[in-house]
Amino acid sequence: MILDKADPPVPADMAQEAPPSPPKGPAPPSPPTEEQPPPYNPQDAPNTSNAAVASNSGRPQPTRQTSHLQQMAQQEINYLVLDTRHSSISGSYILNTELPASQLMSHRRRYALDRKNKKHFRDKEPPNMSVHARHGSIHLDLATGGQTNAASRAHVQVSSQHGRIHVNLHALQENKHVCLEVSTRSNLMVVYIPKNFRGALKIRTVRGNIKFLPEFQRLSRLVNASDSDALVLFGQGLPPQVDLSDASIDSCLLSSRHGRIIVGVSGVDHFDEVPGGGLMEKISELSMALFENVSTMLLQPLPLLQAKAEEATRVLQARAEDVQARTRAELAARGYPPRPPRR
Repeated sequence: MILDKADPPVPADMAQEAPPSPPKGPAPPSPPTEEQPPPYNPQDAPNTSNAAVASNSGRPQPTRQTSHLQQMAQQEINYLVLDTRHSSISGSYILNTELPASQLMSHRRRYALDRKNKKHFRDKEPPNMSVHARHGSIHLDLATGGQTNAASRAHVQVSSQHGRIHVNLHALQENKHVCLEVSTRSNLMVVYIPKNFRGALKIRTVRGNIKFLPEFQRLSRLVNASDSDALVLFGQGLPPQVDLSDASIDSCLLSSRHGRIIVGVSGVDHFDEVPGGGLMEKISELSMALFENVSTMLLQPLPLLQAKAEEATRVLQARAEDVQARTRAELAARGYPPRPPRR
């Protein structure tokens, strides 16, 4: 068992007097102590990058602008160049030839997208709008405009090698003519012109086909056509012979190598541009056509099929006998003895 031992007595020479006890009463006020800050936490630190945003939260924040190749609002332009390889191009533009020209366009020269149309461009001034996409699609809404009624003509070039092209020329201001040149190699081209278009359309294709939508076909007049090109007049009061380089009329030059060309009137004609299924869809269509032909043959009555087979047999026998007779006659004429019949 463990017992608590009493403290040993203190010698007299080492004893010290105890300090006097403080008088009883209210304790004196303790000196003021400094407040310590709370421990540091990195998550509680203010974000200086968001401070400016928080201070300007009341101001309207600018929206992020879209790509310059895909404009949302309508713009008034002159001497615009858009060129891309894989991106798509879309936008709505007003062609105003009265706007000042840029010095960057001084080195550009006008050239025909189709060399067959080179004779229609006499001057070498650059086009007022040039849009080119190598693999991407192009979708444009165009109109002509200006501050005065002075006569002018805007030249627009739109081309793509493998992408689809959709051009809607929906409005032409009075005395503001247009020369629209569109070219593609191997894809669909859809072009709409307004009702006040007054001029000629020259359409050329190598292995593609051309389709006129109903309203355009009703208002247009075909001048001449061949297997590869066509010349169409659109508008009132046009002579049979039209010079496409004349700046007082409108002109439209459409060319394609393997693609399909669709022409219509803006706001009236409509064409469904939903892409097809490609090779698999064509194979499916051919399979369905073959199945329908086989089904039609199987559903015919048996006597009818027998009659067709007998008729085909008689035709083949007659052809064989005719060939044999001509062969024997030719051999006899050359002096060969007749061949003995087979046993």
